[in-house]
Amino acid sequence: MLGANLMLVTAAASLLCGACGGAVTATSSPSPINVSPSPSLLPGQPVPSQLQGDWFFHRGDGWVQLTLDGNQYKLQGYHNARFGAAANGNVVVNADEIDFFNGDQCGIPLPGGVGRYRWTLSGELLHFAALSDDPCGRSEDLTDQNYQRNAPF
Repeated sequence: MLGANLMLVTAAASLLCGACGGAVTATSSPSPINVSPSPSLLPGQPVPSQLQGDWFFHRGDGWVQLTLDGNQYKLQGYHNARFGAAANGNVVVNADEIDFFNGDQCGIPLPGGVGRYRWTLSGELLHFAALSDDPCGRSEDLTDQNYQRNAPF
């Protein structure tokens, strides 16, 4: 309450001094900083219908499941003690290129942290070939891996 009264008295005194010919200096608020936010998605389309859903592959220490849904991906281990926590992020598709980014375990915001892969679908096998180095550790579970539609466990 005291602070509010003090502000009121200070404002009134400034107005009175201005009316008496005293100098009144206006305080300006700082200019807003225009920071362009990072885009939340890269240019591209959501995952096409033939790639949507769950995909599995077996590696030496267990199974890995890749779930593709719209502009989202999830990589998680099954019967795989070494895999750790599931990894989630975004994905876009441009023709036969699929880009994985915004990974929650990556820590590299756009425009970095992008893993680019070429995908091919042959029957019920989905294959990924790296187009560039993936800075976020997804390559172990994507590069030259053949995912199958149904988990045999």
